[in-house]
Amino acid sequence: MIAERLAAARAEIQARSMAQINAEAAAVWGARAVAAYERFRTSHDNRWLVMAIEFRHEACEHGGEAGTEFLKQLHTELDQLMPP
Repeated sequence: MIAERLAAARAEIQARSMAQINAEAAAVWGARAVAAYERFRTSHDNRWLVMAIEFRHEACEHGGEAGTEFLKQLHTELDQLMPP
Protein backbone atom coordinates (compact mmCIF):
# COMPACT_ATOMS: atom_id res chain seq x y z
CA MET A 1 0.00 0.00 0.00
CA ILE A 2 2.63 2.56 1.03
CA ALA A 3 5.47 1.17 -1.07
CA GLU A 4 3.53 1.63 -4.31
CA ARG A 5 2.97 5.32 -3.52
CA LEU A 6 6.43 6.08 -2.18
CA ALA A 7 8.09 7.17 -5.43
CA ALA A 8 5.35 9.72 -6.11
CA ALA A 9 5.51 10.96 -2.50
CA ARG A 10 9.28 11.43 -2.70
CA ALA A 11 8.93 13.43 -5.91
CA GLU A 12 6.19 15.57 -4.38
CA ILE A 13 8.27 16.30 -1.28
CA GLN A 14 11.15 17.46 -3.47
CA ALA A 15 9.02 19.58 -5.81
CA ARG A 16 6.50 21.28 -3.56
CA SER A 17 6.48 23.37 -0.42
CA MET A 18 4.86 22.22 2.82
CA ALA A 19 2.19 24.89 2.35
CA GLN A 20 1.35 23.56 -1.12
CA ILE A 21 1.17 19.99 0.10
CA ASN A 22 -1.04 20.95 3.03
CA ALA A 23 -3.31 23.11 0.86
CA GLU A 24 -3.92 20.21 -1.51
CA ALA A 25 -4.50 17.81 1.38
CA ALA A 26 -6.96 20.28 2.92
CA ALA A 27 -8.89 20.59 -0.34
CA VAL A 28 -9.11 16.79 -0.68
CA TRP A 29 -10.27 16.34 2.94
CA GLY A 30 -12.71 19.22 2.48
CA ALA A 31 -14.22 17.61 -0.59
CA ARG A 32 -14.53 14.33 1.30
CA ALA A 33 -16.26 16.16 4.14
CA VAL A 34 -18.83 17.68 1.79
CA ALA A 35 -19.42 14.37 0.00
CA ALA A 36 -19.88 12.51 3.30
CA TYR A 37 -22.23 15.26 4.52
CA GLU A 38 -24.29 14.98 1.32
CA ARG A 39 -24.51 11.23 1.78
CA PHE A 40 -25.69 11.75 5.36
CA ARG A 41 -28.38 14.18 4.17
CA THR A 42 -29.74 11.66 1.66
CA SER A 43 -29.30 8.46 3.69
CA HIS A 44 -29.94 9.78 7.23
CA ASP A 45 -27.19 7.39 8.33
CA ASN A 46 -25.45 9.12 11.23
CA ARG A 47 -22.20 7.32 10.48
CA TRP A 48 -21.80 9.58 7.44
CA LEU A 49 -22.30 12.65 9.61
CA VAL A 50 -19.56 11.45 11.95
CA MET A 51 -17.27 10.90 8.94
CA ALA A 52 -18.14 14.34 7.56
CA ILE A 53 -17.16 15.93 10.87
CA GLU A 54 -13.92 13.96 11.01
CA PHE A 55 -13.04 14.81 7.39
CA ARG A 56 -13.77 18.48 8.04
CA HIS A 57 -11.44 18.38 11.04
CA GLU A 58 -8.67 16.94 8.85
CA ALA A 59 -9.29 19.62 6.23
CA CYS A 60 -8.98 22.36 8.84
CA GLU A 61 -5.88 20.82 10.35
CA HIS A 62 -4.10 20.78 7.00
CA GLY A 63 -5.59 24.14 6.03
CA GLY A 64 -4.07 25.74 9.09
CA GLU A 65 -0.66 24.58 7.93
CA ALA A 66 -1.30 26.15 4.52
CA GLY A 67 -1.74 29.65 5.96
CA THR A 68 -4.31 31.92 7.54
CA GLU A 69 -5.89 33.18 4.31
CA PHE A 70 -6.19 29.66 2.94
CA LEU A 71 -7.83 28.51 6.18
CA LYS A 72 -10.34 31.39 6.05
CA GLN A 73 -11.29 30.47 2.48
CA LEU A 74 -11.56 26.81 3.44
CA HIS A 75 -13.92 27.61 6.33
CA THR A 76 -16.05 29.83 4.10
CA GLU A 77 -16.43 27.12 1.46
CA LEU A 78 -17.13 24.38 3.99
CA ASP A 79 -19.75 26.53 5.72
CA GLN A 80 -21.48 27.17 2.39
CA LEU A 81 -21.38 23.54 1.27
CA MET A 82 -22.29 21.97 4.63
CA PRO A 83 -25.33 23.93 5.87
CA PRO A 84 -27.09 22.78 9.05
